[in-house]
Amino acid sequence: PYDWEIKAREAAIKQVGRPPNPSVGLEVEDVAGTGPYGGTRQAQTTLALSQPIELGGKRALRASVAGAARTEAEREREFYQQEVLFQVRTAFIAVLVAQEQERQLTDSFKLAAEVVTAVQANVEAGKVSPVELVKAEASRASARKELDLTRQELAAAREQLA
Repeated sequence: PYDWEIKAREAAIKQVGRPPNPSVGLEVEDVAGTGPYGGTRQAQTTLALSQPIELGGKRALRASVAGAARTEAEREREFYQQEVLFQVRTAFIAVLVAQEQERQLTDSFKLAAEVVTAVQANVEAGKVSPVELVKAEASRASARKELDLTRQELAAAREQLA
């Protein structure tokens, strides 16, 4: 949208550099009178041609204002581009962070699952109390919950980046 705005303002600069257009006027008086002045025979017609003459550097001032408007549009476009670039970079970093969190939590979940397997074997062998198995399973469930939440955050971060 900003490119079109800049082009429009450049066209305005070209336009203000030209002299004002002359104007033509036609005036008809005493039409449709009464008596001997009836009809259009006694009508008076005036044709006027006028050309404005600018003094005091008005055209240069208009060109200066139009140039400033173009500069403003260019700055707005640059600001918009920088804002979009910032948002893309921020979203990309969020994806990277979420990916790393997912990797770490996947490792934690795998480790918790291995612990459950080891504790279960020890419970079956009678080496540890079944309470330890409940604790290990709770730890695995907690790790699974965190992993699922992080995967949702990763999906949201990827969507935001897209």
